[in-house]
Amino acid sequence: MSVHPKGKSSRVAHRELTSFSTTLLSGDSTLSVLRTFRLMRVLRTLKILRANKGIKALMENIVRGLSALADFLLVLALFLFIFAVLVGRCRLTPG
Repeated sequence: MSVHPKGKSSRVAHRELTSFSTTLLSGDSTLSVLRTFRLMRVLRTLKILRANKGIKALMENIVRGLSALADFLLVLALFLFIFAVLVGRCRLTPG
């Protein structure tokens, strides 16, 4: 059996964590607790982005790439639409 850093066994620590999470989830404010945890997770990510310049530059490049990808997909959709209209017209003309 492994020992928890504070001297408790891992089973006792797991039981305490389970009872704590059950207490949190049993109340009427279950959604607010979950939303708070989710918000804390997002804020932690933003904190990492602010602290590390390399990751910040990487995220900026990803956003630029996504906007370029959106432009490409728009042009592709326009091209496919025009091609579909032309093919449809060619099939309708008696040949």
